[in-house]
Amino acid sequence: MQNQKPIILRMEEAEQELVDTVNAMIQKHSLPCFLVEPMIDKIHRQVINGKAAELAEAKAMEREGSADEN
Repeated sequence: MQNQKPIILRMEEAEQELVDTVNAMIQKHSLPCFLVEPMIDKIHRQVINGKAAELAEAKAMEREGSADEN
């Protein structure tokens, strides 16, 4: 198994990629930040919903694992 980078380093790299991507999109489409903000807010809400789904799935898997042990 290959060693992965520590999650903190992967997070830092991902964050920089997000910033670079947003900046490139702003330049490509000549959009002012006040128009980009609602788009980012919409994406943020989608990420929050995805996180909630992941958390619910993890809890369900944990419950199933606990039930299997009994």
